[in-house]
Amino acid sequence: MIGIFLLNFIHTYLGILTRFPDTGIAVLNQFAPLVPTHKMVLFDDQNGLWHLTYIYSEYDGDNEKAFKLAMQAKEAAPEDPHVLDTLGWILYQKGDYKWALSTLTDSVNKLPDNAEIRFHLGMTQYKLNDTEAAKQNLSKALELDDKFRGAEQTKQALEKIK
Repeated sequence: MIGIFLLNFIHTYLGILTRFPDTGIAVLNQFAPLVPTHKMVLFDDQNGLWHLTYIYSEYDGDNEKAFKLAMQAKEAAPEDPHVLDTLGWILYQKGDYKWALSTLTDSVNKLPDNAEIRFHLGMTQYKLNDTEAAKQNLSKALELDDKFRGAEQTKQALEKIK
């Protein structure tokens, strides 16, 4: 019963979190102890685990917790491009650019028309001094969607590359 509640909570949570991030993280941390107990339930719903990983990565800033969950998500769904993207972006934030590069390249190959994934790959390539590839992926990200969440950061990175 609590497993079903937890999955519903995670799926509903993203909408609430975007409007009230500080309160949302406090609420999530109240339920975090339930996650290890019910991880098999979360594995049965890879989107639930991926959403939880995304929340910790993007809103809480706890990269260690996010990394552990991302690895669990990858184990549950090794070919899911969203899982690969989230893991790759966490690796980028941790400074592991080479591992991030291979993970994000796999993600882009599976979802080539996703602006945010292109942005993540381009930023990783930029950190690895592959400015030509970075320029291509960052430009493609803006071409796909000039209003996506990382659009301003993409424009700033492209200015630095020129």
